[in-house]
Amino acid sequence: MKLSKFFRRYSRALLMVFMSLLLVVFLLGDVLQNVGRNWANPKWKLGTAFHGADIFTTEFNTSQAKQELLGLMGFQQARYLDAMEFYLLTEEARRLGIRIGHEQVKQILTQIFGAQQAEERLSFLQQRYRRSYASMYDVAGEWLAVGELMALQAEALDQSLPRAALAFRNQRQNAEVQLAIVDAQALLDQVPEPSDPELQAFFEQGKDRETAHTEDELKFGYALPDRVRVEYLTVDPRRIEPKVRVRERDAQLYYDEHKQSYLRTIPAPPDTQPTGVAKPPTQVQMTYEEARERVRQDARIEKAIKEAQVLVNQLRDAAYQRWQMQPHDKAGFREAPPAEEIVSFEALRDSFMQRGEQYEVTYGKTELLGRADLARQFETLPDMARRLAGWTEPVYREGQTSLTLSQLALRAQGLFTPDKNDTSPVLNLFEPSPVVIAQERPIGGREQRPYQAFVFRVIETAPKGPPAALDEVRERVVKDYKLFKAYELAGAYARKLEQRAREVGLTAAVEDATELKELMRQADEKSKPILPPAPNAPPPTDYLEDLGPYTPVSFTRDSRSIYRVGTTQKLPREVFALAAVGSPDTAPAHKVTPVGIANLSKWVVAELMGVAALYEGEFEQQRTALLSQGRATDQQMLQWGWISPDNVRQRTGYVPAAGAAEPRE
Repeated sequence: MKLSKFFRRYSRALLMVFMSLLLVVFLLGDVLQNVGRNWANPKWKLGTAFHGADIFTTEFNTSQAKQELLGLMGFQQARYLDAMEFYLLTEEARRLGIRIGHEQVKQILTQIFGAQQAEERLSFLQQRYRRSYASMYDVAGEWLAVGELMALQAEALDQSLPRAALAFRNQRQNAEVQLAIVDAQALLDQVPEPSDPELQAFFEQGKDRETAHTEDELKFGYALPDRVRVEYLTVDPRRIEPKVRVRERDAQLYYDEHKQSYLRTIPAPPDTQPTGVAKPPTQVQMTYEEARERVRQDARIEKAIKEAQVLVNQLRDAAYQRWQMQPHDKAGFREAPPAEEIVSFEALRDSFMQRGEQYEVTYGKTELLGRADLARQFETLPDMARRLAGWTEPVYREGQTSLTLSQLALRAQGLFTPDKNDTSPVLNLFEPSPVVIAQERPIGGREQRPYQAFVFRVIETAPKGPPAALDEVRERVVKDYKLFKAYELAGAYARKLEQRAREVGLTAAVEDATELKELMRQADEKSKPILPPAPNAPPPTDYLEDLGPYTPVSFTRDSRSIYRVGTTQKLPREVFALAAVGSPDTAPAHKVTPVGIANLSKWVVAELMGVAALYEGEFEQQRTALLSQGRATDQQMLQWGWISPDNVRQRTGYVPAAGAAEPRE
């Protein structure tokens, strides 16, 4: 195979593989993760594939080693695959006879990384790990063969002329329509307060499910997620900053390390011979004396951050001292010490304050919260100024492991069962967490910095399931019930508007709908903001203007986001269906349809005025581009499917061995 031909195929397909793998890693199944570190048998059977061929831990471990090597060679994407999936993909290419020779590998490495960088990488690996060039070329060739096999499959795809013509029609044929929106949100005040029996019946319908609205149906759910109640200790750097002292020597050291942050602007001198083009100002380095006050303040902030984190580390050590002596149980959790030996977080805060610590320790406790609400709780702990500065949820990081506070809190005993290959931390009830740190972007800064440290513990868990009673979610049920009824009311108004519009047209029908227009006007009046809107804020809702009717600038079958309506596939489908309704003798005077879009809580009454004609010449002018576009879409879909974990296992016939997913000891 000629290099140019190979690379045309390689660069198109393999690049998509690499991009896709970054997302596929989050979709990997659980079975393949259950091999591992605690197995005593070095050749444990994991399963079979390729018509009954046995796969052992030796193949799995070899695949892991190859992935690490590929990452060091520069193929970082190979490391994001599960090791078993990596083995199945490379073995599939090998069994189908796909080979990438050493010379091709050299050429590809040179083209991807450049000759000098490729040689530096290989030379480093040879000296550091004593790997021969030939062995490294073999491993890279196996990985590149996966992309080559997929490229061969992708080249077999072609776009048919009828499909290209259909795509052209859907994208380019425009309809002239008038739209009138009846928004259920504007009718909430018209819904009476529900009775207890009505609320109870509504609650019973949704208590065992999650909310799952579609365009066709409002489907409210009240099933509760896994929830935890946590308590935490933290030291706010900003609150201790006034007590931090910075020595002159420390400030000068800080200045030396951050000189690039201290510049002053000098205006350009006047041009003795004006050219009409203003000279830009210049920036020069400030001396320490010029920047002294700024430097001292910045150094004080940095020192406050560090000292606050040191204190949180001390708090965590004190809280965890008794726990670290406890053994792990079979599931991987530390066994709890006797209750009387578990340190109270509140008592720990008080003891640190009483022993003369000059800095304030903050104690807090949350309600029972699911992951999303818990994340929001810690994202909103700081004030608005710090939220605008880019405050993030606290995160635990160690090596390649990264868990947000809400993720770590849900890895609590009673809610989470780790598999035997899971090395990330898990928490027993009342067990202090590792230190988690929130980041913040300083005002005017480009990058976030570690800012505030927390130590927390889970003090109560509640597994997912239906609420115990209506009162637990009464406020939500009342709100949802009223929206449900308002949506029904909006549908009744829309159908009434449709009946009139079939006779006189939508414009006249809206003009005649005095009751509906008055309701929209009242809703607009009530929704007006009391204070002037903030700069760049979205415009306030205008229900009366939405009622219109109005004509969108463009309306095609492929329209997705429609002005004033929102994102919908249903509306274009229903509107273009009107074009085929009845003959001139039997059709109504005006082609009108009411379309309920439940997930947007809106009804749209649409009148089709006409559909623009398409001409053969327009299609022929763009025929080549349309065929290429369709082919590229098909190839991308193939590439996504090719590396899908489920497809890889099904294609290769992978069957896990019994007992391959044993709980870890």
